[in-house]
Formats: sequence, structure tokens, C-alpha cells
Amino acid sequence: MWNSLKYSLEIELIYIMNSFIYSLRKLPIFRDLFTNDIYKNTISKKIIGFFGIVFWYLRNLFLKFLYFYIIYYVSIKAFQNTSKDTFIHIYFFLTIIGIYTHNYLINPNKKKYFSLILMNIDATSYLRANLIGNQIKILLENSILLFVFSYLLKVSYPITILLIIFSFFARLIGEAGLILFYKKYHYMWYSNSKYYVLIVGTCLLLTLLPTINIYLNHRILLIGTILSGILGTLSFLYLFQIKDYKMMMKEIFHMTNPMNTKNNNEYLKQAMIEVREKDKKIDSKKLQGKVGYDYLNTIFYERHKEILIRSAKRYSLILIGIYGLVIYFICNHLYIKTIKDVLNIHILYLPLLMYFINRGSIMTQAMFYNCDHALLRYNFYRESDALLGLFKKRLFMIIKVNLLPAIVIGIGNILVYYFMNRLDLIIINILLIFFLTIFFSVHYLVMYYLLQPYNKNMEMKSIPYLFVSFITYFISFIIPQTGLSFYPLTILVVLFTILYLIISLYLIHKLAPSTFKMH
Repeated sequence: MWNSLKYSLEIELIYIMNSFIYSLRKLPIFRDLFTNDIYKNTISKKIIGFFGIVFWYLRNLFLKFLYFYIIYYVSIKAFQNTSKDTFIHIYFFLTIIGIYTHNYLINPNKKKYFSLILMNIDATSYLRANLIGNQIKILLENSILLFVFSYLLKVSYPITILLIIFSFFARLIGEAGLILFYKKYHYMWYSNSKYYVLIVGTCLLLTLLPTINIYLNHRILLIGTILSGILGTLSFLYLFQIKDYKMMMKEIFHMTNPMNTKNNNEYLKQAMIEVREKDKKIDSKKLQGKVGYDYLNTIFYERHKEILIRSAKRYSLILIGIYGLVIYFICNHLYIKTIKDVLNIHILYLPLLMYFINRGSIMTQAMFYNCDHALLRYNFYRESDALLGLFKKRLFMIIKVNLLPAIVIGIGNILVYYFMNRLDLIIINILLIFFLTIFFSVHYLVMYYLLQPYNKNMEMKSIPYLFVSFITYFISFIIPQTGLSFYPLTILVVLFTILYLIISLYLIHKLAPSTFKMH
């Protein structure tokens, strides 16, 4: 086992050295100084490689430090009186997110490919050695940084030790959980799990609880640490019993091709918009009376219905949980002042909220990957009347999907207003939510048709598309800072949405035949 760790470390160090030299040779100042002979010159290579390894380690250490410092900075700046409790709270829930998002053992990379496939290192020994080595490395880094920032915030040593133990075992749980998930479903958890956004999104929202004066109880931390210790130990024993690690990694390398990093992104994209076998069967009744592009659009929607509404369902569930918690607080007379303060400004933040929950981007991506990238090669598909007709049908489809979380927000707001005796805001709120839903649905579809951002390799390469997306976000972000009252904001949104829809239909008919094309 230790020989496997030694060999894998040697491969990793050589890879870092060569990568560092390769990067230096890309710089004009070193281009003539470092020739191909530098790889043959052992002494020069080792000297340069030494600095490369030091740089690599310091960079990783700096990123880890930056992670802790951001939590520390937020704690002392935003929550001066409760910075200690805030730091503990945020770190705890971010660690839970790390269980699902930062895994080492099953994550494909070039160094692992070199070790297991090219160098044929024993996979079982490699797994065990790297599990232990990686856990020790992370334990040392986390322990040092946690003690430093805990000292600055005057967090007690027992609590700091509990956080260290919790994060240590939580990582083991994450490693084992991801491998178990892959063995059952044969794809990566983070690429296509219907619970991924729900779990991560919920944990992110839980990190915001200090804003309403709710903090992680020390008793909950103790219970969480004990549970993580038990599950982490079982996870460690399970990981040590794995015998088919090489076969798993071969399957993953086959899907991702670690020597081409673009393929990793393509694997994630394809997994995100893949059509399941059961969804390919469509009820014939839904196709009766459909002809032409209406027939095509109906087939597309029925086959991709699960993909299109998947994330909308997740956001809806998260929103239901949030509104349920708020109503619980109101009914029990908890945090009433905070809720009243939020009600006084929350309508101004609706454009930003609707921007984030809008599903237009993922839906247009599914349209291109599973339909348009093949049909755009034919001129008949890009005729003005055909494009306009299909645009209208797709717009209705996107609005229908986006209305799911919008309805949850509307009903949630009505209940909150009712319990808080603010019935005067109900009508204006419903109007604003409805027209914002229409606007963002139209907006993303218009960007897709007029700025078609994908190339023939299904990669997003359009700078104008990214720029317009950023401007949309910026305007949504800046609206709360304008100081507009609720009624003028609603009137502006309603009028602008109606005007934007009319102009969009005209532009699609006139410009889309030349802009909606394969790059």
C-alpha cells in the first residue's frame, strides 16, 4: 500500500514539475530560454520543478486559507456581536456541502489516469493509500487553520476540536457516498442527481440563518459530530473493502477522457440533458391533430418534460420549505420584526429572485443539444415563418415551466401577507411575479434565437450572449438600490414586458433567419 502511495506521489510530483515548465515556456520571456532539452537536463529540471512544487503547494494552501478567511471576514463584518457563533454555523453547513461537491477518490483527473491506467499501479492499494494520505493532508490543513481562526474569534477549544472531527469524518462519508451512488446508477452524483440542487441549495440557505438570529446549537454540533464519527468509520471500512476501483475508474475515464478536459464538461452537459428510455415513449393521444412544427415541438416537450421541469421542481420544493419556515415563525411570533423589515423591501428583490429561478437557460440548452443542432443544418428550418411559429410554441412551453416556482412564490407571499395583515400588497405582488416570469421566459428565448451561443461541438462560445446575460443580472441586482416604490416598479415591469414581447416577435421574424444558425 505504501509503495503505491510512494509511486503515485512521484507521478504527481513529476506531473507538477513538467506542467510548471510547460507553463513557463508559454511565457515570452522564457520561450527562448527553455527549449525542449530542459526536459532532458535532470539538474535544471529538478531545480525548476522544485519551485513549481513549492508554488503549487502554496497556491493550494492559499486557496484553503482564503476559504477560511472569507468565512471569518463575513462573520466579523456582518455579525459583529455574534461572529463566533456565525463562524461555527457557516463552517458546519459548508462542510456538509463539501460532502457532495468535493470528492477525491472518484474524481477523474490526469494524475489518476497516469497512475492507474498508464503505470498500472495496483488499484486497491492506490485507493487505500490515497484515501489515508489525502485524509491526513486535509486533517492537518483544517486543524491548523481552524485553530488559528478559532483563536481570533475566541471559539473554545472543545468546539474547535468538534469541528475538526466533524469535517474529517464528513469527507469520508462523502467519498463513500459518491462511490455507492456511482455503483448503483453508473453516473456521477453531481452530474444528474435530482436531489443535488435541493440538498446543496438547502444547505446554502441554512448558512444564511444567522441573518435572522438563528445559529447552530452546540448540542446539534455534538450530535452531528457523533453521527459523522459513526457513519465516517463505517464509510472508511467500506472504502477499504472496495475491490473493483480500477473497473470504475476505467468506466469514468472512458466517458470523460481525462487527457481532454473539454470532454469532462461535455459528459456533465450530456448527463444533464440526457433523455431516459421511459421518456421516449409518448402517448399517441397527445400527438393527435398536431402537424408540422407543432408536432415536432410536442414530441420534444413530451420527451424532455422531465429534464425541463426537473430544476423547476427543485426550486419549488426549496421555496415551499422556506415559506413554510417563515409562516411557522409568524404563527409562533418569532422574528416578527425581521419579517416585517423583509416585507418592506422584498418586492424590490423579486426581479433578482426571478432571474435566478428562471429555467430559460437550461431549456434552450436542451433545445440545442437534443433538437436544433441537427436541424439547423437544413435551410427549411430557418425560414422566417417557421422560426416565428416555433418561437411562439417554445415560449408558451418555457412560460409554463417557469410558472411552477412562480406560483409557489405567489401563494407563499399571499399566505405571508395574510398572516402579517398586509393584504394591500397581494395584487401588486401577483402582477409583478406573473410579468417577471413572462419577461425572463421571453428574454432567454430571444437571446437564444438572436445570439445563438453554441457551436457545432455544442460548446458555448458567444461573448455577446454572455455579455447580455451579465447585463440582465446587473440590472436585476441594481433594482433594489434604486429606491423605487412598489407601484412604479410594477407598472414599469408590466409595460416593459408587453413592449419587449411585441418587439421580440418582430425581431425573431426579421433577424432570426440570419442569426439562428450553426457556428
